[in-house]
Amino acid sequence: MSSICEKCKCEININNVKYVSQDEDNYSILCLSCYSGKTPEPPKSTNKIKYFCSRCRYSFSRNPTVKIKCPYCGKEDKVINDDRNVKNIISEVSDPTFDEGNLF
Repeated sequence: MSSICEKCKCEININNVKYVSQDEDNYSILCLSCYSGKTPEPPKSTNKIKYFCSRCRYSFSRNPTVKIKCPYCGKEDKVINDDRNVKNIISEVSDPTFDEGNLF
């Protein structure tokens, strides 16, 4: 299992996680480097890909090298590449063979 450091956004092994209290009810997940104050350089990838979770209908973008799971519901089984735009949606729903069950 892995998690994402909230400070440097690096993927970290769950065994190397430190939880830091933000307030009475909330905690931040930090890698050991950020926790000790030696912040590593965040990944320099700017080629993020847009994704859509059809389970909870949440749109988000991620670096393609990170394992993709929805940050909202935590599931990965319904996450798809989000190449939707207005023209694609209009042409798709105006097709006579369109099935509403396969919209997302």
